[in-house]
Amino acid sequence: MYVHGTAVLLRAPDDAQTALVDKVRQQTGLYFRRVNRFILLSLAGAHQCVAGRTPDPATMVCLTTENGSVQDTETTLGQLFHERSYPKPYNFINTMSNTAAFYIAQSMKLRSPNITLAAIQFAFERGLELARTDLNRGAAEYALVGGVDEAVLSEANQCRFGDRLVDGSAWLYLSRHKTHASGEIAQIRSFSDTRSALDGYAKMDLPADPVLAFGIGIADAEHGQWQAVRPGSRVLDYRGRYVYSGSSAACGICGFFKGHEGQTLVHINKDRLGNYTLLTATVY
Repeated sequence: MYVHGTAVLLRAPDDAQTALVDKVRQQTGLYFRRVNRFILLSLAGAHQCVAGRTPDPATMVCLTTENGSVQDTETTLGQLFHERSYPKPYNFINTMSNTAAFYIAQSMKLRSPNITLAAIQFAFERGLELARTDLNRGAAEYALVGGVDEAVLSEANQCRFGDRLVDGSAWLYLSRHKTHASGEIAQIRSFSDTRSALDGYAKMDLPADPVLAFGIGIADAEHGQWQAVRPGSRVLDYRGRYVYSGSSAACGICGFFKGHEGQTLVHINKDRLGNYTLLTATVY
């Protein structure tokens, strides 16, 4: 899959929502009524990714997320269980995270499938796999794949990241065509345990000095065994640069396409069951 556009949009969780409303209005020329922060983050990131070009009307949209529409889900649950009342219609409708993907397609005048894929781990990687399938079988010529999450102040996240939690919206505009591409997503592979993942990494056809990036599931103590496979590799600490959101993997992968010309990234991620994904991205 060839990369023709990228975007990484980060917002502090206490930023006024009116700033996002204004940003989306400037990007689209449209005013969206009764939308929430998740929808606005999705719209702003997607339009930033395709800025300066008119997307092909057949561009598929795949929005990935770990937590979905947190703000309206919390509001709706509060109305049901604390206020003992029926939820307001627009709060209830906006709990459906696929509303954001629909608004993206509508605002870009796309005539194509749009879908939201939610997963606790590997959400962005699975979204890229879905796009790759549609591109390879000719169901789409272009795909817009993004990872979007609001900052979620769960106890585990608060203890680990503290005030470094952010809202994140990161996007890739992909195509089957290499002409004018800035890079490519070459491989996305899955493994069931550490040994098979390390073996798979060792057998990959890569430059002598790839850049390694580790997802949130890879403990710091595990970094050394990956670096030992290719001693010339460097480590990209994208969480140190972008801090943390549920879509931090999307931010790290998309952000690699800015300022890493001529380099290849190997992004390694792990879920709670010990499964791995390895993704390779090359910047031209």
